[in-house]
Amino acid sequence: MPQQKDQNQRSPADQLASALIQIGCPAQKSNEMAAQLIRRASQLAKTTGRAETEAMRHLLGLMRQGWAAQNKNDKLPNFPHFPNHE
Repeated sequence: MPQQKDQNQRSPADQLASALIQIGCPAQKSNEMAAQLIRRASQLAKTTGRAETEAMRHLLGLMRQGWAAQNKNDKLPNFPHFPNHE
């Protein structure tokens, strides 16, 4: 997990890792995920002509949706399996 420093002294990757945790990323994966997102946002910006901040906002939105859906599915009850009756 990122070190606790003053917000102004933390690297963008550390700040992003903290933000990822807040939207559902497991803390132990936050640094790795932050580095991957930074690289991907840069690639996306170059290929689409978007600003990197816009590309990052888009990617973070997708991540938040994915974690929200996963958390929702994790809370569903386990239903018994019913075989097909054909």
